[in-house]
Amino acid sequence: PSPNTINGQVCWEPSCSYGVQTIPLIIGGRDVGDCVNFADVFDTVWVRILEPVNTPPVITPDYTGLTLNGDTIIVDANEQLCYDVTIDDPDIGDSLIAVGITPLFLNGDATFTQTGTNPITGTICWTPSCSNEGQLLPLVIQASDFSPCKSGTNVQSTIFVRVETPDN
Repeated sequence: PSPNTINGQVCWEPSCSYGVQTIPLIIGGRDVGDCVNFADVFDTVWVRILEPVNTPPVITPDYTGLTLNGDTIIVDANEQLCYDVTIDDPDIGDSLIAVGITPLFLNGDATFTQTGTNPITGTICWTPSCSNEGQLLPLVIQASDFSPCKSGTNVQSTIFVRVETPDN
């Protein structure tokens, strides 16, 4: 480099209002060598702004201690069933919303208590009654991510519960 070289770095994070487009970034400099005869120089760099890629959230249930047969939890009537769930979105800055979406949640029989926004940690609990004996019922959790500039994604985690008659 010559003795008058100036090195620098241009940092800029476009806001969501730019959308997807190509814009010019004009960089200029002035050589003021003798204060009378100066020279202005400019260079244009074209910057293409793209919509960020959304990575969907990941739902990780922990069925430790439960009786499983494939994608089915086996539980006796009147026996409380609880398991933990972690929901994480790898996209920095995304916030999450998670809800139970099957009738067991909607009618208030099953609960999903949770804390946090990313990650979300929670516990799903349900105590089947004798009227549920012999039934195979789904528990479905849906998680949605929200972020500026990106379209959100919904993901679901489904586990089935088979309710058996308790041994006397």
